[in-house]
Order: sequence, then structure tokens, then C-alpha cells
Amino acid sequence: MKKAINAWAYPSDMPIAERMRLAADAGYDGIELIFTEEGDVSLQSSEGALREYRKIAEEYGLRIQSVIGSVFVSSSLASPDAAEADAAVERGARMLHGAAVLGADTALVVPGRVFKETENPNGRYDIVYDNAVKNVRRLAAHAAAAGVYVGIENVWNKFLLSPLEMRAFVDYAESPWVGVYFDVGNFMPWAYPEQWIRILGTRIKKLHFKDFKTGVGTGHGFVDLLEGDVDYAEVMRACREVGFDDYCIAEVGPFAQHPTLKLYTTAMAMDAIFAMK
Repeated sequence: MKKAINAWAYPSDMPIAERMRLAADAGYDGIELIFTEEGDVSLQSSEGALREYRKIAEEYGLRIQSVIGSVFVSSSLASPDAAEADAAVERGARMLHGAAVLGADTALVVPGRVFKETENPNGRYDIVYDNAVKNVRRLAAHAAAAGVYVGIENVWNKFLLSPLEMRAFVDYAESPWVGVYFDVGNFMPWAYPEQWIRILGTRIKKLHFKDFKTGVGTGHGFVDLLEGDVDYAEVMRACREVGFDDYCIAEVGPFAQHPTLKLYTTAMAMDAIFAMK
């Protein structure tokens, strides 16, 4: 397995090139960038600018192996409004192309949310599901053209709440370019990550590493790696069973004081996790 760090692990005003330098110094193999609507790595970025970031990463011995697609905040793949759904697919297609230019092979996608104030007037699960499946299928064609996987992630969105449902959702896309971006810590209050890994198997394209204390039960339960209740030894056994040996990306925030120290402590924790039997 290879270890990488998410761009959110740094102070928000730190230039991307400096983030890459620190990632290399801390011993990471890769870095995950956030693909936004505006900014340094975004829908507004030129191919030349994206190629320059790829070049900088390679000079530091890093790979930009994945991007997080935050371009679906203002337009959802699960929207019942045809114009909004079309806009989401179009933005997703541009993100996938940008990811390819950066050298990434996976783009994280949140396909929908079952919240009453979003996606549809009633937040109905079945409507979100049907719309999301339909439009992920459309996005799959763009993924194939770009050579970049759509990685559906399990997040706190009241949607795709079990590994069996996630497996079916991905399979309904009917494309080898749609897989799972599995977050080890996100469903700790309700499930066991090692079970998800064994059930999803080769559908998993990337892993997000984080930890969680189940006794807290809210977003405040997320803690540094090896501080929580994730059974990482069992997670490693499950990964070996299904043959996962790709990138594991730590999705952590910086320390409030001496923020970049988190990069080094997280890298050490990941090395300890990888060594677990």
C-alpha cells in the first residue's frame, strides 16, 4: 500500500507547492487535491496550470493520485431538476478531465444527499437514489474517456447506508469506471469498516484513513489516527484479503498549534497501521 495526505491537512492559506514539499519531506507517496469551482485547482484552471502542479509533484517524488470533487455543492447529480442535473454532469466531466491532466486516476464523488432541504422538496430516499444512479451512469462515460475512476464515497449524507446498498449502487452504474472511495472512519457509529471492505472488494479504488471514537457519536468524535475505535489491524487484514494495495489517503485537519506537525505524526501512524498483521 502507498500513503498519501489530503490537502485539508494544511493551513488553508498555504500554497499548493509548499504542501507538496512538506508531504514529500514527511515521507508520503502522494497528495490528494481538492477540485473546486474556483481557485488554484478548479473548473477555472487551465490545463497548463494543472500540468505545472503535476510537474511539481513529480519533482518531489509524489503522485497526485486522487482529487475530491467539491464541484457538486451547487449542483447535484441527484437533483430532479434536469438543468441542475445536466450542470452537475458537465461539471463532473470537467473535473474528471482535470484530474487526468493532474495525473490522478480517481475522483471522489458524493452522488446525493437525503436531506429535506436539498436534492428534492421532500428529501425522499428513493428519488435521490434513482436520480443519482441515472446521472452517475452518464458521468461514467466521461470517466471512461478521461481514464479516471468515479469513486463513490460513504459520507454522513443519510444515503447508501450499508455495504450491500453501496455495492448494488456501484454495480447499477454498469461501468468499470465507477467504483468506491471508501472512508474507513465515516460509518464507525453504525458499522464496521472491515465488513465494508470485504463486501465491496475490488470495487474499492481508494481508501480514506481517519479515526473515530464511537462513544462521542457526533462529528466531534473524529480523532487522530490510532486514537479512536477503528480496528486498523482488522482493516489491514480485510485489505489483504480483497487484494487492495493502492493509495490510502489520510483525511485529517492540521493541529491548532504547529499545524504542519500533523503531517509527520500522521505519516508515522500510517506506517504503524501498514505494519499491522
